[in-house]
Amino acid sequence: MDKKRFRVNLVLILAACVIGIMTMVAMMLQSISYSTGIAVIVGTLILCCGGLAWINYHYSAYGKQFSTRYPDSQHNKKS
Repeated sequence: MDKKRFRVNLVLILAACVIGIMTMVAMMLQSISYSTGIAVIVGTLILCCGGLAWINYHYSAYGKQFSTRYPDSQHNKKS
């Protein structure tokens, strides 16, 4: 994993943790309702997981790195 991708992954994970903790504290202090807090936490998790999947897709076995290393793979063949 290169440094740039590592940093972006770390920022996304830390952002999810910080938003989750702040939302839980706000729910405990009753600054926001529980349903709103749960919606914020679930939305944050969906966005961060989607971001991680999008960033790391190109380096997976199905992404761009695989197709450039193995040009005769099924991934590159047109039907």
